Amino acid sequence: MPLEVMASIVVVGLLAVYVMMRIMKFDQTLVLADGAIARAEWGADNVTAPAEEVIVAQSGQAALVRSRRGWGVMWVMGLDATSHDLAGADVQAHPKGLILKFNDFAAPSVVLHLTPDEAAAWRAQIEEGLK
Repeated sequence: MPLEVMASIVVVGLLAVYVMMRIMKFDQTLVLADGAIARAEWGADNVTAPAEEVIVAQSGQAALVRSRRGWGVMWVMGLDATSHDLAGADVQAHPKGLILKFNDFAAPSVVLHLTPDEAAAWRAQIEEGLK
């Protein structure tokens, strides 16, 4: 097959994938607009420990969640959210909000984008919950 034909097929194929992704809205990110959405996302990952209290960040990209296992954090990754218990976590200030460092190879740390007021309140809540 001539190189020009193969290159054309590759380019057309990539464009088709891009267009399909846009049509199916896979290029958007999840927004935790309110506590109900955050509870549903937490419940999907933590079936045995439903959310009892939820604090959603103004950005809609993170939530602090209290369940029967204690406090946990949830953050958005594309169209999905992931969650992590805060037991053993180290919380530090970050220019964009807070950075949480976990003792977990799969999720060593996460930067939470928070307003200065949120960062102070969340840090106090996390440190209180870790005691």
